[in-house]
Amino acid sequence: HLDSSIGDDELVPLGYSVFRQDRAGRKGGGVLIAYRHGLCINRIELDPDGIVGLEYVLVRIDTKSSPLFVCNVYRPNT
Repeated sequence: HLDSSIGDDELVPLGYSVFRQDRAGRKGGGVLIAYRHGLCINRIELDPDGIVGLEYVLVRIDTKSSPLFVCNVYRPNT
């Protein structure tokens, strides 16, 4: 149940950060990806018109060999 009243420090231990997508306008929901400091990681935003109704966080993690894409998706009941 992610919303603006919950701080990142309540979700992850020291040495970690999060990319999060809180649910707005409805109770419950929200998604996040937690990551350890020191990773070369960037959030990717998709065209919001193409993903209506989904809550998601998409990131690119740059590694020595090739990038790794990680996505956390939730499709709430309508």
